[in-house]
Order: sequence, then C-alpha cells, then structure tokens
Amino acid sequence: MMEMPELVPEKYEEIYKYFRDFEPNKRLQDFGFAVMHSLYKSEVHYTDESSQTIQDHLADGGSLILSPNHQSNADTPTIAGLACEDTFAAIKGTTIIPAKADMFGWPILGKFFPHMMAHPVFRSKDFSDDTNGRLLRNEVVNNLINFNIDHINKGGNIAIFPEATRNKVNPSEVRKLKKGIGRIAVGVDDPSKLLIATMGFAYRLKHLKLRPLVVIGEPFSPTGMVQDEVLEETRRRMQIATTEAFELAG
Repeated sequence: MMEMPELVPEKYEEIYKYFRDFEPNKRLQDFGFAVMHSLYKSEVHYTDESSQTIQDHLADGGSLILSPNHQSNADTPTIAGLACEDTFAAIKGTTIIPAKADMFGWPILGKFFPHMMAHPVFRSKDFSDDTNGRLLRNEVVNNLINFNIDHINKGGNIAIFPEATRNKVNPSEVRKLKKGIGRIAVGVDDPSKLLIATMGFAYRLKHLKLRPLVVIGEPFSPTGMVQDEVLEETRRRMQIATTEAFELAG
C-alpha cells in the first residue's frame, strides 16, 4: 500500500484517491471500533421506531447518512463507537467518517482511523484568506462531496457533521447547516435507497466530553426533495434530537 500523502489541502486529490483505494486491515479495524466503543460507549435513546427502521433499511440494502450535531473532537469516536450497537452493526466497515486532518497524527489512535474508514477534512483556518485560498477550498469541498456520493452509490454509508465546525458557544442549539449534506443527498443515483438518520449528541461529563448520550431520530428519505428542503428538514430533526439529548444528559 502506498504511503499516506501529507495531509494538507493542496494535496487533496492525492489524499482522497488514497482513502478511496485504502483497504482496511480487518483486525485493526475491529480493534479500533472496540476501543472507541469502550472509551465512548453511548447511552443510546431511539425515537419512535427509529431503531427498527434503520435495521430494516440496512437489511434491504439501503444506505444511511448519519447526521449528528457537532460540539467536540469526541463526536467522531462517539460515531465510531455506535457501530458496536446492535442497531448499527451493519454499518461497521461500510461507513466513512470525517475527522479533522490533525487527528490522524494522534498517538496510537490516529493510526487506527484509516482502518476504521475515517477520512481527513479541512477547516476554514487551513486555507489562506485570499482568492487562491477560497478557490482551493471550493475544489477540496467539491472533491469531498463527490467522494461521499461515490461511496453511497457503491452501497456504503457516511457520517457527516452538517454544522461543519464545532459549536462551543451554544452546543444545544443546532446552527445553520452547510450545503454539503443537501448536495450529497440529492446527488446520489437513487435517493429512494437513502435515509438520513439525524442524531443529537450530549455528554454527561460535559467538560471532559465523556459518557456520551445519543438520541436517534426517526430517519427520513430525501426522495423528491431539493437541496434546501433536505437542509431544512435535517436541521429541524437534528434540533429535536439534540434538545432531547441535552435534557436527558442534565
């Protein structure tokens, strides 16, 4: 296997080609998920029939977009830990997960992220604040969106943080979503095979971001929707799940 490219925005084409072609080591993958589940084992609450809806959809060969609120670096391993829950057992090893590029440099854990199908994403501060920086950022975002669409079209699942950046000021209030999730949902070959599962994350140990509590909302299909409708409905459902999660976490 080729060596991972340097994780800088300028090398985005090499980076996403590397992660498209990356073949996880099954043992390292299982170990990584077990570690994430141990460290970030969630108290999971399901709304209505969401658990059964998700399991039936996956059993029928459908794909999921997991769409939680975003407040901490702990959110990425919390998503990974969900793959060890019975409801989400089918997504283990089939779901690409976003992680800040510098997380791949974390001691020990960073080595497992590629095997758990995490892929690097870049933040606004990773780009220069000039015309060239803005153009580069658009290119990186477009490539990343196509990377996600291709993965769904091949029968995979994705996780995405539609708020894009961590909400540290008022994490219980879901901010305006970036357009990416809408572009992905309406850009796949067959939206009828896709469900968006909105989630609300809260942490019982708020300052340490430990003991995660997750509320899973009833998933919905983007079939027949335009991009703005997907964004509006996703944010509405994320807010309901997030409000409940913070209330339960206390």
